[in-house]
Amino acid sequence: MDQEQPGTDLATVLADGGPMEPARAVAIVGRVASLLDTVADGGAVREITPADVLLSGGDDVRLTAPAEAAAVPGGRPDVPALARVLASCLPDRRDELDAVVRRGLDGGYATCGDLAAAAAAALPADSPTTPAQRSAPSSVRLPLLLGAVAAVAVLALVLVLVLTGGSDDDDAADPEATGTPTTAPPLAADDTDDPAQAQLRATIPPDWIPVDCDHGELPDDGAIAALGCGAASTQPGPEDSVFYRYADAATVDAVFLADMERNGVAPLPPGAECPSAYGHTTYEVDGEPAGRMGCYIDGNNNGILIWTRDAVATEGIVTVMDGGQIGLDVLYDWWVQQELSDFILP
Repeated sequence: MDQEQPGTDLATVLADGGPMEPARAVAIVGRVASLLDTVADGGAVREITPADVLLSGGDDVRLTAPAEAAAVPGGRPDVPALARVLASCLPDRRDELDAVVRRGLDGGYATCGDLAAAAAAALPADSPTTPAQRSAPSSVRLPLLLGAVAAVAVLALVLVLVLTGGSDDDDAADPEATGTPTTAPPLAADDTDDPAQAQLRATIPPDWIPVDCDHGELPDDGAIAALGCGAASTQPGPEDSVFYRYADAATVDAVFLADMERNGVAPLPPGAECPSAYGHTTYEVDGEPAGRMGCYIDGNNNGILIWTRDAVATEGIVTVMDGGQIGLDVLYDWWVQQELSDFILP
């Protein structure tokens, strides 16, 4: 089946192409579930049909403008509605997924996310596509810096990237071999009067060494320094960036988790990894805990990656505007190059 144009509704996709591979159907339902659970967390639900689900490149999901949301008096009618959407996507012979659909139709799951997780677990091990549930948050945004949209960057690891819930080996390039500068960036004149700003400027990743960064407005979350640095020197890569420094590792850890909760980004389930799945996790460098990272696509189709580095109590956020899944892939590919993306440690 040809790739859908942005904004093609699921009903049209199914009418034109017929049933989907179960893994693809479950992945789409997982993303819809995240949107529905976000609405339900606000005390309302939305019953949907395939016509209400809009697909864009890479099966990014949005919902059509909802009708007036109904209050939730008891059980959630959006759960059986989502089960009907799942059933409509699947071929006639669905094996274990039939039981998930039936239970969903009977209201047997407390949330849409529970239904999506059960569907993912019911897929056979040889499914052609990884069915990791994605969290596609609503348009709630991270703090803005100098009017730029915040986005996420993830720390590149030394030689081996170890993500909670899964691991992949990625060879990091040797900075000396590539000629990449590893000295701290020069300080602006007014940075020297603010030790926190000077410390932040000295630790931001090497890909911003030649970039003139601007002081940012401090968010009300305990940040002691903020810099907006725009696009990274290496492209394709981050199109915008913001960095925050905090008093200690515990504070930046709490801020990261609050950012994730505010944007509806859930922990990555076991076996799932960015960027093929959306969520957050911890990571290690050289076998030692280093911080947290997260990735997602927001309601405006911006690819976002966020990471923290406990050793310098710093959070980095990078974005590709309106980049969707392709933009998120770009950010991740950039991030795993340590000589570009790793914070400069004292």
